[in-house]
Amino acid sequence: MQRFSKKFLSYPREDGFREITDNFCRQAGFRANVVFESFDTAVIADLVRAGAGVAILPRLWWDVGNSQQLVKLPISNPHLKRSILLSWMENRYLSPAARNFGDFVSQYLQNKRNQHSCE
Repeated sequence: MQRFSKKFLSYPREDGFREITDNFCRQAGFRANVVFESFDTAVIADLVRAGAGVAILPRLWWDVGNSQQLVKLPISNPHLKRSILLSWMENRYLSPAARNFGDFVSQYLQNKRNQHSCE
């Protein structure tokens, strides 16, 4: 497998998004040349702004206005996707605040999905 020659800034291997991006790179036929890892998306983005390398960042992060001075290149093939799960113990008390939070997150992500399906 060919190694991508650009310096790649990424999440650590322990992060689920890193597994997704590594899998994406394999599907695209290359292995990323990872030179820096951080759990903090803002740190990765700041280093990209400084010219330290390239990165794949979550769409949700872009959508909240964090992309100043960054160039967004859409990836269409292979398709890059991840799942976000919200879980709780079945048959356990769930406070009204926790139920409201779950409803909010569910509605927020559904709205995001609907927005992106229209793009």
